[in-house]
Amino acid sequence: MRRVLIAGCGDVGTRLGLALAADGDEVVGLRRHPESLPAPIVKATGDLRSGDGLASTARGVHVLVYAAAADGFGDEAYRDAYVVGLQNVLAALHDARAPLERVLFTSSTAVYSQDDGVWVDETSPAEPTGFSGRRLREAESLALASGVASSVLRLAGIRTVRAR
Repeated sequence: MRRVLIAGCGDVGTRLGLALAADGDEVVGLRRHPESLPAPIVKATGDLRSGDGLASTARGVHVLVYAAAADGFGDEAYRDAYVVGLQNVLAALHDARAPLERVLFTSSTAVYSQDDGVWVDETSPAEPTGFSGRRLREAESLALASGVASSVLRLAGIRTVRAR
């Protein structure tokens, strides 16, 4: 059985965690307020920005899924959520001598600068012009340089527009 830590276990992380648990993995959902996480996800309280609560959560982790979200739309909020948070989790896993085998980082299509309707795929250059894409690219680089097998998922946001 693998122990999977989902750091920033919100909507996406919860759905993933339930699927992984159904396949037999032990899933730990880390968030500041984990009370609403459903069983069988193990609730863990921690703060990615400060590192509080990460040491005890890091023990025995085989897979890290980093699915955090920024508290706001600003450079500092993105830096804290994606760069500082990931650094803190990776440091806690290292300090705990976790048997980490894989890192999965959820990023965003904000890393692409193309905004004129052209087709974008995994071979498109990721040269962001905005702070959000730059911070996500910085965090992607951290994940990929973590020393373990790593993957980056660049998820696209979907906006719902209501007719008036």
